Amino acid sequence: MENIPVFMALGSEAYTVENGKEFFKKVLGPKKMHFAENTEHFDLYWKSKHVKPISENLNKFFRSYLA
Repeated sequence: MENIPVFMALGSEAYTVENGKEFFKKVLGPKKMHFAENTEHFDLYWKSKHVKPISENLNKFFRSYLA
């Protein structure tokens, strides 16, 4: 996965958070993590206080690598 940009959004209370952190460490290419404290996995999909900043960061990150 070299040179493949990877953006991850993780909630600190998600049951997958440790696996996500381990995967992120192994990514060799450009990467960015959005980490939301006191947040569960599905909160990232539907709570506007999370969706908006994640969308903005995702858009900015991928525009810099894919535009």
